[in-house]
Amino acid sequence: STTSVQFPSSKLGQLLGYKGQTIQKVRECSGVTRLHIPPHEKERAKSQPSIPIEVQGAPEQVDHCKFLLDAICAGDQTELGHTTQYVNVEPSVIGKLMGFKGKTVKEMTEATGAYIEIQQDRSKGMADTPQLFVAGPADCVEY
Repeated sequence: STTSVQFPSSKLGQLLGYKGQTIQKVRECSGVTRLHIPPHEKERAKSQPSIPIEVQGAPEQVDHCKFLLDAICAGDQTELGHTTQYVNVEPSVIGKLMGFKGKTVKEMTEATGAYIEIQQDRSKGMADTPQLFVAGPADCVEY
């Protein structure tokens, strides 16, 4: 049977990971037959706080999958064999890290094979402590 799990839109990038690696790992670790984000829901993620993800498999596989999804939301990917790391960044260098239309972050991601996300709270202005969130296989993350 197919179960629908609500997943926070803001964590979608972390669930997908670099080239879809992370969602693939969740599928493998939990043993579910299907873990799918409908394309139209991906679009809606831009305007909705959470979107439904389709999960299919035996009840214990679905439960394990939900557990892994919760862990990803909490920034924990250890069970997937991924390391996650937060790196504090000076607000003044965020622009340099982003690059033109996010080009530099993309290049860093390509070079390391890790998922990299800039997390900042613009409402705090200069009082904010932006962070880089890096996730992936340990050798990529430490790179």
